[in-house]
Amino acid sequence: VHKGQSYPGQHMGIIPRKLWDKVHTILRTSPRKRASNTRAQTPAFSIRKYGGRKQIITPSGEPAAVERSRVDSTLLKALARAFRWKKMLESGQFTTITELAKHENLALTCMTRILRLSLLAPDIVEMILDGRQPPEMTLAVLLEPFPVQWEGQNQTLKPPTAQTMPRLVAKPFE
Repeated sequence: VHKGQSYPGQHMGIIPRKLWDKVHTILRTSPRKRASNTRAQTPAFSIRKYGGRKQIITPSGEPAAVERSRVDSTLLKALARAFRWKKMLESGQFTTITELAKHENLALTCMTRILRLSLLAPDIVEMILDGRQPPEMTLAVLLEPFPVQWEGQNQTLKPPTAQTMPRLVAKPFE
């Protein structure tokens, strides 16, 4: 209604009709009863393990608080080794990965898996160095095959951001 004049059906609905009705059904009950029902039916939080660490998760599925940076020392050490070994190979100190693996007393397969970390996209490396990597990004995950192209790495390894999330489109009321 605008200035006493009603224009039914002239615009698209912002909220789906079912959601609108559900919210208004909830709002019709008293605030005290609503609050006690919500507390009784929904747990205040849950605890999940991510990469060996426990994290408090709110009912919405989000972490309870913004955490301080979580520098994963194991992952950081493997990343440092990968770049050191890459530098040793590029400088000509060692001519083959096999020769370097023997020098480091490591199995060739182990060395190649760790050496592959030097192919990570710069923004992912920076995220790891700052301790801003998602809890799911552990050394075990990064030792599995990942795309060599940086764009592919960003799609498979980095968490979705507001820019990469699909946008919701408003639908008209039915």
